[in-house]
Amino acid sequence: MQPRHLVVISVDGLVQSDLRVIRDLPHFRWILEKGCSADRVEGIYPTQTYPLHATISTGTYPATHGILSNSCLQPGVEFPDWHWYTRDNRAQTLYELAHSAGYRVCCLLWPGAAGARVDFNLPEIKPTRKSYLLPSMVLCNGTPLFILNLLFRFAWLLRGLETGRLDRFTAASAAYVLKRKQPRLLMMHLLDLDRMRHRFGAGSREAQTALRLMDDRLGTIMSAVKSEGMLDRTAFVVFGDHGHIDSRFRINANIALLRAGLLQTHGETRPVKRRFKGRVEWKAWIKACDGCAQVYLRDRTDRLSRKRLLEILSSLRENGGIAQIFDRDQIGKLHLGDEIDYVLEAKPGYYFTNRLSGNIMEPTDDRHLSSHGYLPDREGYSPLFLAAGAGIRRGVEMSSIRMIDFAPTLAALLGLEMPAAEGRILHEMLEG
Repeated sequence: MQPRHLVVISVDGLVQSDLRVIRDLPHFRWILEKGCSADRVEGIYPTQTYPLHATISTGTYPATHGILSNSCLQPGVEFPDWHWYTRDNRAQTLYELAHSAGYRVCCLLWPGAAGARVDFNLPEIKPTRKSYLLPSMVLCNGTPLFILNLLFRFAWLLRGLETGRLDRFTAASAAYVLKRKQPRLLMMHLLDLDRMRHRFGAGSREAQTALRLMDDRLGTIMSAVKSEGMLDRTAFVVFGDHGHIDSRFRINANIALLRAGLLQTHGETRPVKRRFKGRVEWKAWIKACDGCAQVYLRDRTDRLSRKRLLEILSSLRENGGIAQIFDRDQIGKLHLGDEIDYVLEAKPGYYFTNRLSGNIMEPTDDRHLSSHGYLPDREGYSPLFLAAGAGIRRGVEMSSIRMIDFAPTLAALLGLEMPAAEGRILHEMLEG
């Protein structure tokens, strides 16, 4: 039976090993007992939230959709703008496909959906500069009256943008939307688990608490569906996007380029936080993606700069912290296209930053105790995938699926097709 409603819930940082906790939680247990799961999910590289969700939304690899990392390429900027906007995505998204097919669609903090053509949209945006105003960014790239209505009803759940409270607000908003708007497709993003793992460590007590809170959020959403008599016509798909690896050191790799003359700065380093503020002239730039880094040459025909860059990268690898250096041929096999010159994969316990001050290698601070962005095949790093409800076969345990399979499968649940997707429909989990 094709579901009348499809609820897609991305739980940022939910992994396979979390099963030992969530199997005893009532709402996760309902999905586990009533539906299907996958033993392993093959992600994409880098394992960062925005390229991952671009793949989840389109069924394509980064080389196709063009979202190569969380943030934009802005050499010299420690905290660059992110790929908040659907316009950055070169491939067709599931939510815009469903909207164009005449379905009522809602996105709640869905990564990369700012400015999307859907019926109801609360975009995920966080200003990276003082000149950016959060209210105007959200309202201008979402559905203004819808957002104001949600704030009128549920702003009391928010105190600042603390992620745990934000998740409570998102779940309450989802419940309201399901009751009052009854969208054919709801796609939402919950962030607290990821935040707790970054802040306290992958297996921390705080992360375990966040898992239990996620079950409460799931319960809020499922109760709304049940109260409207829609349970037998609704499919729930719940998944994580990446794992976490505990961090001990950060690699400020661009400082090596600065010392070698491949970067030149014009500005100052602020003494309190040791952050650079100013302008950068660059011949090469190492773009941090947490557990990996993407290396760009401004002029690919500059043989002298390339030679010096390779010497620096080899030295960084010899001095520890870097596990692998991928060249352009290998990058192509990683489905990252041809825009990047080299990719650096960090060793477990290490991650990259864009800092231009301090030492090349430094201990991590106490707010970044785990990281992601690494190769997706790291042991214990596989996201979790669960589905249950209308149109979903019960008791199916799939050995391995790919993240590029999500979008065409979700489209099939809605009776739609995504011919440009590079993944396949997971017929084994679908009824009929």
